[in-house]
Amino acid sequence: MTGELWPPAGAPYGPPAGAAVGDETRQRVDVLRATLRDVALQHREAVALAAARAYPDLQQNEHFQALVGALDGLAATVSEEYGSQQMTQHLDAVQGAVNAWGGALPVDPGHPVRSQLAFPLASLLYDSRRLQEQVQATLAAVQAERAAVREQAAPTEPGPEMRPEPATPTAPGTPKEPTESQSPEVPDSQTNEAARDKTPAVPVEPADAPGPESPDGAAPPEDDDAAVNGIRRALEDALQATQLDAAAQPGELPLWIGTETPPADTAVAEPPTGPLDTRAEFQAAVLDAWEEHVPPENGTAQDLVAELDADLATL
Repeated sequence: MTGELWPPAGAPYGPPAGAAVGDETRQRVDVLRATLRDVALQHREAVALAAARAYPDLQQNEHFQALVGALDGLAATVSEEYGSQQMTQHLDAVQGAVNAWGGALPVDPGHPVRSQLAFPLASLLYDSRRLQEQVQATLAAVQAERAAVREQAAPTEPGPEMRPEPATPTAPGTPKEPTESQSPEVPDSQTNEAARDKTPAVPVEPADAPGPESPDGAAPPEDDDAAVNGIRRALEDALQATQLDAAAQPGELPLWIGTETPPADTAVAEPPTGPLDTRAEFQAAVLDAWEEHVPPENGTAQDLVAELDADLATL
């Protein structure tokens, strides 16, 4: 019986079976389950009618019971919601029952039992194998659809043109190129020159305006000498009496004792005889500095002499 339905290559006749038709995975599975159920019920009825004509005691035939049990299991595909593995297992069970019953039929082609059951069993074997191929085709289609859904849900990676270029490692000590936000470095010499250019010029305060005495604001040298000499003579006359009294007091000594000459910066023009007039020298130096550095509006040398006389009188 197998040689009548299958070519030498082992593939069934006709075009290859395609996947179950459906817009989505659930529809494909439902269509496939319904097809398996309908084919199982159809062949169960055909085999039962043929076996009833061939066997008077059909319920006692073990081959009939095995095949009907396999077909009933395949028909429960919808109610039990079989998966692809369960579908394949039940189809294998049907094929095994068909081959076992076909191998037990009489070899004589004209025997009444063989003539009743040969075609129904061959048709069931053909359809079961076609359904097995359809299960595999539907499984492949469902897997492809699920893979496409996963690819659409997964975030797409940027293409080669969108991927950022890796940063080129720079050797230590390599100077960095200036960017738009960084200005190129300036050598120290240029920096110093630029700093000097940017330093604001400090305004120079004008010097004191020269007075009417001379272009430089100072009195003529001749007038200075006369004024100093006059002040010195007045101080010497005023302090003469005080100096004599101080020299006569016991216990007081001059600044220099002996024959040594006093320092040049303290020597003054005095009479060749008599003690050194220290007070006169001190006041003369002060008066010289006063006339040279103190403006006239702050007082004259004569005012200073008067104040000194008052202080000496108090002492």
